[in-house]
Amino acid sequence: LLEEFAQPLANAGLGRVNVSLDTLRPERFKAICRMGELDAVLRGIDAATRAGLEPVKVNAVVMRGSNFDELQDFARFGMERGVSVRFIEYMPIRKGQDWEQKYASREQCLEQLGPMLMSNEPALGNRHDPARYYTLRDGRTLIGLISPVSHGFCNNCNRLRLRPEGALRGCLLNETGVDIKTILRGGGGDSLVAEAFRRAVAQKGEKGDFSRIRTDMNRIGG
Repeated sequence: LLEEFAQPLANAGLGRVNVSLDTLRPERFKAICRMGELDAVLRGIDAATRAGLEPVKVNAVVMRGSNFDELQDFARFGMERGVSVRFIEYMPIRKGQDWEQKYASREQCLEQLGPMLMSNEPALGNRHDPARYYTLRDGRTLIGLISPVSHGFCNNCNRLRLRPEGALRGCLLNETGVDIKTILRGGGGDSLVAEAFRRAVAQKGEKGDFSRIRTDMNRIGG
């Protein structure tokens, strides 16, 4: 879909996009995603770049035994395509027995990236951004590490998540949210919408609790 709609979305005012891509290898893509084609995702990323939806951010959940050995490949991909790859720690959502075997921390990812980095020190950035960015060896491409398990960022998070059904959630780990669709469909004004946002922010809490979520991550866009 992104290949087809990147330019129309840019024309309509969209500024940038995030793309989920956990592997650069076709056989692994089928095993991890169980649907779709890797080439279609790559064409979508290229279309987004051509449409000016930059910086295009490519999000990859790091999993030992699945893609941990591809981190340097992703770094090269970022430099070649001019996109910002962000590695996300595998979170213990509906924690199974294999979570500890699959999990890799920020420090382990940095070690794996090794010579691809100019420095192990993060580049300056927005403290409210969940990612910590590092400069790759070309001196211009950034790679991000999002580490909700080893380096929680709840106290600095300023993100809200709007679900397709119209629920505004203060946190990825919240099972419920504020119904903003009913307000908008019912003709609610700016004051009601603003109040809905305030209620969603109030639901954020001081620290995320992975144990309370029962919804699969692919259902909530995580």
